[in-house]
Amino acid sequence: MYDAQMRLYLDLCCFNRPFDCQSQSKIWIESQAVMRIFDLAYVGALDIVSSAALIMENDDNPKLVRRERVSILLQAFGEPYFPDDAVFHRARDLTRQGFGSLDALHIACAEGMAVDFFLTCDRGILKKRERPGVSVEIRDPVEFLKELDL
Repeated sequence: MYDAQMRLYLDLCCFNRPFDCQSQSKIWIESQAVMRIFDLAYVGALDIVSSAALIMENDDNPKLVRRERVSILLQAFGEPYFPDDAVFHRARDLTRQGFGSLDALHIACAEGMAVDFFLTCDRGILKKRERPGVSVEIRDPVEFLKELDL
């Protein structure tokens, strides 16, 4: 079913998804999946990691209430990972492969932390996940739960 040692990196769109308008079925389903993943982490079935890149991106959110709520969530998942020069170089390589600069930094952080899965609701990232050289498994939260039967 699940591996208690499984480590996940959720990009910021996952952390924000439960606070999005829930009127679209797709968004509601993704929100439920993210909340299920948070529940599994809470009971110790999964390990969600945090990074300075997530904190930095969240700090730029102009929506104060959402920024504060996501900040609380990020703090719940332990000390953030601070990328080193190798991670920034890797992010630059991923940018050359067509990822946006912040997306590339998140993926590089996930690779640097040796996570098992990078989860995102970002369709742009999901379309590029099969690019050569991406060494982390990229999934959307719904797909992740279905694949692992969680």
